[in-house]
Amino acid sequence: MRVAIVDDDSSVRNALRRLLTTSDFDADVFASGEEFLAALPETEPDCVVADLKMPEIGGLDLLRELASRSEKLPVIIMTAFDTPKSRADCETLGAVAYLRKPFEEGALFSAITAAVKVPPPATSSN
Repeated sequence: MRVAIVDDDSSVRNALRRLLTTSDFDADVFASGEEFLAALPETEPDCVVADLKMPEIGGLDLLRELASRSEKLPVIIMTAFDTPKSRADCETLGAVAYLRKPFEEGALFSAITAAVKVPPPATSSN
């Protein structure tokens, strides 16, 4: 399964990529919504994990743009700036999950597997 990670924070992108690849996911990382949208025709992700707040195209704008392109990609929004309005806006625009940072790896795996309807990966105990 291929997951696109869209976050302007390189430490978050790299941490999520390591987490997903060690759990047998393929992960592509993008530093911006624009970078992701430009690469979308070639990457063909099964799911997108995107930060809510990014310069230019944030998570809400990404949801709007994907809808305008009739893309049926499941999008999981993650944020450190949780508000009832942002949560409601993401749900209204079709986000399949909304994760508040920091989140447990199990929450991410559950959101991804629910989004694409596959069994969750086995997690290692720490």
